[in-house]
Amino acid sequence: MSVDYYSCDSCGDTYCDCGYYVRCECGKGWCSDDCASDDGYIGESCKLGLNIEQQYLEDDSSKCIREEDEDGYIHCFGCDNYTPESCKYCRNEDYSDSELLEVAMRHIGCNRQFLIDLNNNNK
Repeated sequence: MSVDYYSCDSCGDTYCDCGYYVRCECGKGWCSDDCASDDGYIGESCKLGLNIEQQYLEDDSSKCIREEDEDGYIHCFGCDNYTPESCKYCRNEDYSDSELLEVAMRHIGCNRQFLIDLNNNNK
């Protein structure tokens, strides 16, 4: 068995996959709940405040259907009150520095070599 190590997308600290960490479905990962929250992560939840593992809502008018997958995770189907997990990156509220650099380079019409030459000329 091997252990993989990752860098926290918020603070940069290293964490391993055999300990506690938070990971969004889009692939971003954080070393703690605080880092995930600071970086815009929102875990799956019910707008009514019900526990996601609760099988059915007590109010018959909402009729939530909850199913368990092969890994034991509960998924809500057809429920307007279910909010899936997400982070600011998969909600397109923010982008990585490398993505923003690519946008800026396209906008000003330069390429990587131009930036290298510019940096060398400024030294």
